[in-house]
Amino acid sequence: MSRTARLLKDGSYYYVQTQSYKNQKVFKMDSDYEQYIKMLRKYKQRFAISIYAYCLTPAATHLVIHPSQSHKLPSFMQCMNQAYALFFNRRYNGIGKVWGQRYKSILIDNDHNLLGTVKSVEFIPVKEDRTPSPFGYQWSSCANRILGVGCLIDPLPLSEISVSEVLLHKN
Repeated sequence: MSRTARLLKDGSYYYVQTQSYKNQKVFKMDSDYEQYIKMLRKYKQRFAISIYAYCLTPAATHLVIHPSQSHKLPSFMQCMNQAYALFFNRRYNGIGKVWGQRYKSILIDNDHNLLGTVKSVEFIPVKEDRTPSPFGYQWSSCANRILGVGCLIDPLPLSEISVSEVLLHKN
């Protein structure tokens, strides 16, 4: 059975999720998370991808991104997933699959949905009872975006949404 073609549209934003194979932990130590973020920086530049939010949990990755050209999204994700799988298998003497099915991508069609998706991604650790506040979760973009530190995430390109709404996660 063939795969369904992805909906790719230039100028669009995407929520992208990659789930581990059989829900295994793919981030076992802080250095695993750090390595994934290092790879995000590398491939972000190589493929001209803007990253607006991310959250890494022990068994999944969640990204809100904007490729400069939509056809770069599959190449970016292929490189990310392959590079991390190689790293993970080398580090833990593993063989075989690290990631489950192919990554999921959902088209985000407007500023309101972009903000809502960013908020949802950054609230994942709260929903999973990993932290009481999204600001306190180390492997999410929330603190970096609010404090304006780090070079991984890009400023949100919002037209009509107030800065306080973005910064304070207000509804």
